[in-house]
Amino acid sequence: MNKSRKLLIGTILSILVAVAIFGITWSGRDQLNKKNTNYSKISKNLRKSVELVKIGNDPSDSLKNSLEQYNKMVKGENFENQLETLNGEIKSFFNSLISQGKEVKVEKIGNLNKKIGTMASKLGIGLPIAYKYPSMLILCLSVSLAFIGNYLCRKFIDWKKLEEDKESLSNFRKKYRESKRKKGKKKRKLELQEEDYEDIQRNIWQVSIKQAIFYLPFFVIFLAWLGFVYGDWIVAFLPFNWLSSGLLRYIGVSFNYYGWFFLSFFGFAYFWREILVPE
Repeated sequence: MNKSRKLLIGTILSILVAVAIFGITWSGRDQLNKKNTNYSKISKNLRKSVELVKIGNDPSDSLKNSLEQYNKMVKGENFENQLETLNGEIKSFFNSLISQGKEVKVEKIGNLNKKIGTMASKLGIGLPIAYKYPSMLILCLSVSLAFIGNYLCRKFIDWKKLEEDKESLSNFRKKYRESKRKKGKKKRKLELQEEDYEDIQRNIWQVSIKQAIFYLPFFVIFLAWLGFVYGDWIVAFLPFNWLSSGLLRYIGVSFNYYGWFFLSFFGFAYFWREILVPE
C-alpha cells in the first residue's frame, strides 16, 4: 500500500472519528436535557471544587451546591438498608468536607465523587459518555481534525513550488540589499524585476491564507459546538500544581472546553504537520 493511499485511509478514519464524537456529544447533550440533570450538576460542582482547592481557595460554596443537587437527586427514593447506609455516608462526607474549608484535599473530593457515582449507578442514573470523559473526547476530536487539515494542506498545496518561490524571493532580497550599496545597471535591472517578485510574494501569502482555510473552519465550527455542549464545564486539569502559587495562579490549574480544545487542536496540528507536510 503506497503512502498516498495510507493517508487517504487515515483521513477517512479521522472523519469517522469526528462524526462519531459529534454524535456522542449530541446524544449526551440530549440526555442531559431529559434526565440526569441533577447528577451532571453534582459532577460539575465537584470539578469546580477541585479547581478551587488546587488554587488554594475555599470550595465550601461549591460543595454546598453539590449537596443541594444531591438531595434533589435522591429525593423521593425509597432506600433499602444498604443504600440508606450509603446515603448517610455521602451526606456526612459532604458535611465533613464543607467544614474543612481550605484544608480540603483533592483526594477526598475524588472519594466523595466515587461514592456519589455508586449511588447514581444503584438508582439507574449515569452521566452520558460525553460528560464522563470530556477531556479524552475533545483530545480525540482534536487529533482527527488536525489530521484532516494537514492532509488537505498536503493534497492541495504545491509545496515544491512554494519552497522554490521562497528561495527565489530570499535570493532577490539579498541581491537587492547588496545593490543598494552599489550604483549601476545591476541595481536598475533588479528594480525592473521587483514587480515580478511582488507577484511571487503575493502567491506565498495566498498559500498562507489557503492553509488557514484548511484549519480554521474546523476549529471555529467545533469550538462553537463544544461551547454548546459543555458551557462552563471544567473538562481537564493540569497534572501538577505549581501554577497555583504566586502570579502563576491566574493562569489556572484547569481547562474549560475552549482552553483544552485550543491546546489540543493546534498542538496536534503542529505534530501532524511535521509528519505529513513535506519540507
